[in-house]
Amino acid sequence: MTLVKGKGKEKDGKLVKTRKQRISSRRNCKEDRISNLPKGVLLHILNLMEVKTIFQTSVLSKQWKDLWKSVTYLSLNSSHFRTVADFNKFVSHFLSNRDDSISLLKLFVHLHRCSELKLLNRMMKYAVLHKVERLAIEISCLSLAANNKFPPSIFSSPSISFLWLFVAIYGPIMKLPPSLQLPALTTLSLHKVCFTAGDNDCAEPFSSCKLLKTLFLNECSLHDDAKRLWISNSSLAKLTLHHSFTETYKLVLSTPNLSFLSVTGNIRSCYGEVSSTCNLSFLEEGNIGARYSIMSNWLQLFANVKKLTLFGIGMENILSVLAYPLPEEIQHPYFVRLRSLELMMDSERKLSDEKVDSIVQYFLRNSPLSRVNVIKD
Repeated sequence: MTLVKGKGKEKDGKLVKTRKQRISSRRNCKEDRISNLPKGVLLHILNLMEVKTIFQTSVLSKQWKDLWKSVTYLSLNSSHFRTVADFNKFVSHFLSNRDDSISLLKLFVHLHRCSELKLLNRMMKYAVLHKVERLAIEISCLSLAANNKFPPSIFSSPSISFLWLFVAIYGPIMKLPPSLQLPALTTLSLHKVCFTAGDNDCAEPFSSCKLLKTLFLNECSLHDDAKRLWISNSSLAKLTLHHSFTETYKLVLSTPNLSFLSVTGNIRSCYGEVSSTCNLSFLEEGNIGARYSIMSNWLQLFANVKKLTLFGIGMENILSVLAYPLPEEIQHPYFVRLRSLELMMDSERKLSDEKVDSIVQYFLRNSPLSRVNVIKD
C-alpha cells in the first residue's frame, strides 16, 4: 500500500490517523454537532439564557449570528448592566432588531434603578403588540413607583394569560386602572398595588377577566376614592389574600366557583367589612393565618370548606372570636362539610392544650369531621 503524505500511517494493514489529525477530527466533530442541531433546539437553549448572554452568542458562528432575533422568552434585568444608559441603549437595540414576525411569548422585566419610564412603556407596548402570553414586572426603583401607574397597555392585552406585578420598595403604591380588560388571563399575582374605583366608591377590577382561575393579592389596598373592593368573577377558583387591606375597607366576594381560599398575614376587618354574595358551596380547601382580628364574618366565608388549615396567629384570633359575645345579627358558622382540620402550632405562640381543644370543638360542632391533625413546629 502506498502512503500519501499527511494521510496517516499504516499499522497492521490499517490506516491510522496522526495525533494532529485526531485532534482536528474531534474539533470538527464538536463543531458539527452544534451546527447540525435543529433551529428549534438552539432557540430552546437561548430561551433559558439571560438577555446579554443571548446577544453574545451572535459571534459564535454564522449559524448563531441572527438566531437571537427569534427568541420568544426574554428576561431584562437592569442590575446586569453597569449604568442606566447602558441598559436603555441595549434594550432599544435589542427590540429594534428583533424579528417582528415572531411572537414574544414570555417577558420578565426587573428594574432596579431609575430607568426611564418611557423605556418601560415601550417595552410593554412591544410585548403586547407581539402577543405576549406571560408577563412579569418587578420594580425596585422609587422614581418609577412615584409615577404611581403601570403602563396602561398591559391591562388591555388580548393575549396575556399570566400576569405578575411586584413593587419591591417602601414608598408610593402603584395604581391599577378601574377595570382589567384581559380576556385570556388565567393567573394574576399582584404585590403592593392599589385599586381605583369606577363611577362609585367601589373598585371592581376583575369582572372582565372571564377566564381568571388564580388570584393572589399581597400588600394590596384601595385608592382614596374607593371604599370597597368587589372581587367579582364566576370563573375564579383560587384566591389568596396576604398582608392586604390593613385599613378598614370593605371586601365583597362574588365568586361562586371558588375552591381554595387563603387569608394570611396582616389583615384587619371589623364587623360587616367582609361579605359574600354566595355561600361558597364549592370551597374545598382553606387557610387561616391572619394577624389582627379575623372576626366571625370572616369565618363565615369558610363555612362550607372541606379541608381547613389554621396557623398559629390564626388560632389566636379565633380564640378572641370565641371569647366575646357576637352581635345578634352575626352568628357563629357551622362547618357542616368539614372533613379535615389541621392546626399548625407555632413554637413562638404556645397555646395550652385546653385552648387547642376549644378550637377543635368549635369546628367540630355539627361537623362530620373524620380527621384532626395537630402539627407542632
